[in-house]
Amino acid sequence: MKHLLYIYLFILSGTPFVLVQDFIYDPDKKSKTDVEVYKEGEGKHKNLVLIAYKPVMHLPDPAGDMELLVHSGKDLDAFHKYIRMGLDLRLGEEFKMGYSVISLLRSGDEEIKRDLDRIYGSVSYDYVDRPLELDEKKQPIQKIKEKLSPKDDSPGRDAETTIKDGQLSSRKTDRSLEYMNVSIKDSTLLPYLVTKYNADIFVFLNQFELKKFFAKGEDVAYNKYGRDVIVHYSVIDKTGNQLYGNAATDNIEAKYDNINEIINMTFPNISKEMFSHLPGSHQSEEIQKLEKKYQDKAKNQDILRKN
Repeated sequence: MKHLLYIYLFILSGTPFVLVQDFIYDPDKKSKTDVEVYKEGEGKHKNLVLIAYKPVMHLPDPAGDMELLVHSGKDLDAFHKYIRMGLDLRLGEEFKMGYSVISLLRSGDEEIKRDLDRIYGSVSYDYVDRPLELDEKKQPIQKIKEKLSPKDDSPGRDAETTIKDGQLSSRKTDRSLEYMNVSIKDSTLLPYLVTKYNADIFVFLNQFELKKFFAKGEDVAYNKYGRDVIVHYSVIDKTGNQLYGNAATDNIEAKYDNINEIINMTFPNISKEMFSHLPGSHQSEEIQKLEKKYQDKAKNQDILRKN
């Protein structure tokens, strides 16, 4: 008996979208089902290695750390570890929507911990210009700067401290249009990681910031403040090509000194922002729903075929 074949042609955003093989009569079980076809056609970026930021790359905030520490009941080292692990966990959950995620931080394996230490010793960090999204490219540069700039002008914020003539010298620096990027110095590192973890894509977390800000001058007197959460990151494929890099940001306008509340309010938004810039995450909601529908159908076909 001939195979029954239905071809559905969808026009989504002007792009033809073809889905094949609605039903197959295949008593000899020689042809491929949808689930097999989907497996063959999965995106080239499958295994994602998540690389937590180096502990020293958690920038301190002299103006805002004290309240958080007091309310957390932790010492500074434990407090920083708690945030680092919490971010890694939340990103891992978000990235699982499109990838098989390998976290080097959450593994208890000593060899993997050594790999993480090797990574830290094989890379360098430097500020580079942030990419401008399409809508931002149409805006005057001053408006973009205002959008990304810190919300207060308090002394010491974004200050760069150096030693000159034996004296500490501090000057104001504007990092609002930059992010901390990563460079791989050791040419053997990436091939080693790709082979060991069967990796397709790497997400490097380069720097973490949790900053207190006063929205208005009068807020200082009334001790009203909010907080910015900023995660600097780079996305690199297995060949060493950088696919993207930026600083994902979120903020809380109201006064919160409970680190769990801050994590629960900001990390999901930051994770979604970062995921949206990973390869294969730009499909329209309609296409994603259609793919999910036909993937479910493919699984059902495969189940029936095995009976």
